[in-house]
Amino acid sequence: RFRDIEAAWIKESGNSRRTFQGWVVTNTRFTTDAIDYGRCAGLHLVSWDYPHQRSLKEMIEQSGLFPITTITNLTKKQKQQLLEQNIVLCRQLVDTPQALEEMGISGRKKDNIIKEAHQIINNS
Repeated sequence: RFRDIEAAWIKESGNSRRTFQGWVVTNTRFTTDAIDYGRCAGLHLVSWDYPHQRSLKEMIEQSGLFPITTITNLTKKQKQQLLEQNIVLCRQLVDTPQALEEMGISGRKKDNIIKEAHQIINNS
């Protein structure tokens, strides 16, 4: 698909000197066939465990930007509600715990969620 878009842009703009890069980024894994194809096609690939030196997992750990989806004390629905409030990262949730109260989560449940978010952030 990347090559199709690149060709259409060059045709429409008439500019064949501009360089393009195709990237495929996923939070899952690539098959060996996908990696072989990506290399052959000149695509940059990033997945949970690929490439070995700059995988998504390593980037998250180095940056400390852990998504709220890593919090096990939240249901899928609660995670979706937080995402709808633009709370994507554990750090954001720690900084705005009132978001949980607005969702009807308080007391010990709220404390456990915030505690888990702190643990995820600090154990990287």
